[in-house]
Amino acid sequence: MGSKLGYAYDFRLKMMEKDEITSKFTSEKKDGVKTFIFEFTTNFILKIRPKEEEEASDLIIGSERFDAFLHPTGDEELDLSCLSFMVYRRLKEYWMTPDEINLTLNETLDFTRNLASDPQYVRLNQIPVLVSLEVRTVQQEGEAYNDALDRAIRAEHLCPLDMYPIIAMGAFRPMCYFRKSFLRKLSLRKVRVENVEEGLALMPVCPICSRSGKLGAWISTLPKCGHAFHYHCVFRWIEANGMMCPSCFRPGYDRISELL
Repeated sequence: MGSKLGYAYDFRLKMMEKDEITSKFTSEKKDGVKTFIFEFTTNFILKIRPKEEEEASDLIIGSERFDAFLHPTGDEELDLSCLSFMVYRRLKEYWMTPDEINLTLNETLDFTRNLASDPQYVRLNQIPVLVSLEVRTVQQEGEAYNDALDRAIRAEHLCPLDMYPIIAMGAFRPMCYFRKSFLRKLSLRKVRVENVEEGLALMPVCPICSRSGKLGAWISTLPKCGHAFHYHCVFRWIEANGMMCPSCFRPGYDRISELL
């Protein structure tokens, strides 16, 4: 998969052994209904374009894990909606298209349903499935290595997983309610740069890191003053310093009621 130039996606599915399961949803039970448990593991990869007489190589630049669960209803569309509710936003942050996300989730559900109906597993109350994702940033012809690395999708450029209360596998990030609410709203307002001209129009240079808005970058604009930054840059700044704009030092919101 990979409908966006410079990015590609792949996934593999397998049933997990009991001692492999780390999901926090193992305690989820419902009388008379099986529980599907999904552990997503994502490797973020930079595919380096080969030099003459060399083969292309993959460089793993990061990884993350998150999980989800489902009590199957027998309605395929409803099951897809329930699973999408938990993981869609995270997969969208990988810059996967809606079609790519739906393909991944539909195949995951089909695989799990087939396991659940297999005679050797039919007595199991829980069906644990590992979804191994590969998110690949592909270096383009004529593109410098550092430029490809700069636009590479990786966990530290995304909304931190512990800001997602549903799928986070670890402890939630300790932070005051209003600041966390502001950062979540900021996450919903971010824009992905589809081309270089768009990036320069949104943000010629990030005031925090002094780098431009290149292809694939997430850009966040503060709602009150309109100043724009790399999302991951302004997230860390606000987390450390409070809900003030790093450029003009004005509040990033109009009214405190906006954060409720």
